[in-house]
Formats: sequence, C-alpha cells, structure tokens
Amino acid sequence: TLTWDHRGPGASLRLLVGEPPAMDRLGIGREVSAWLEERGLVLIAGPTGIGKTTTMAALVRALGEAGKRVITLEDPIEIIHVTSPWVSQRALREHVPNLAEGVACAMREGADAIVIGSVTSAEGANAVIDCVNAGHLVLTTIATTKARHAVDQLVDLLPYDRRDLARAALDHGLLGSIAPVLKAGGRSFEVVVGRGG
Repeated sequence: TLTWDHRGPGASLRLLVGEPPAMDRLGIGREVSAWLEERGLVLIAGPTGIGKTTTMAALVRALGEAGKRVITLEDPIEIIHVTSPWVSQRALREHVPNLAEGVACAMREGADAIVIGSVTSAEGANAVIDCVNAGHLVLTTIATTKARHAVDQLVDLLPYDRRDLARAALDHGLLGSIAPVLKAGGRSFEVVVGRGG
C-alpha cells in the first residue's frame, strides 16, 4: 500500500508465501479437512497479518489437489495457484466487474467451492449468504479477534432486514470457523465447529 504523510511518500509491504502451503505443513486439524468434503461455510478469522491469506491458500490448494473445481474472487489476487488446473482465480474489477456478478458466474459454472477473498462490506456478506443458501461450499476470511466471533462479525455487516435470514442460513450452513494463532513456539489454530457440532 502506498501512502503519503507529513514526511512524504511511504509504503507498507506484506510478505506472502511464493506458493500455497500444504494443510499438513501448517498443522491444520483433520476436522477442517473434513469440511472441504461438504457444502456450507468455512470462515477464516483473525486480525490483520495473522495468516488468514496463507491459511485460505492452503485450503484452496487441498481442494484443487482433490480435483474440486474452485473459483476464487479476490481483491487483489495475492497467492497464485499455478500448479492446479482446478483453481480459477479472478480479480475483482479486472476479471469480474464486482463481487455480486463474480459470485453469480461462479454459481452458474457449477463450482465445487467458491472462495471470497475477504468479507469487509455488506456486499461481501450478502454474497456469502447467497452462496450458502444456494448450497455451495464457501470459504472466506473476515477480520476479527477470535474464531468464535466470526459469525457475529459477518452478520453485523449486513443490513438489519437481512440479519435474521442470515442467522437462519448459518444455523444450518456454517461448517466452522478457524483462526490462526501465533505463539512463541509457532502457529496453531483455534477451531470452532458449526452446525451444532
């Protein structure tokens, strides 16, 4: 990100992995692997810089390696999946005009999984709920401090008149939330299982 302040021009940079890591290399639990075989929502939660993008890339890689057709909608594309013919990455405003149209195209194409890079607005939250209601596997990231707060954060982005519908959809459609946690010894994951489980 380029910035300008009282000292002049500046920039903030993010270091990303060159290729998507394998899930087992990150230490993501088996329950999360099982979610990738189902339909519903997987939320990857956490504050900025904690590893949400890398965690998402690992899940997408696992889906591609399993021969699942994955369509990602990102702004911008950060980690490129060059080795999988099953993963189609689309940048908002470059490959698709907006998130709503990108999601509609992905659903029409019959994707096995739809990945929405990050939910930061009502448009993004609506797109997630629409995909879950249509019976797709949906993966997305959301900025929050804990995995258990991810659903509330997602619903809070919606207009009031959509929140009850969203909660009803997520009661049955939420597979779970996962949040990377950095500790002195490395990275672990807080996992919250959905669907009453």
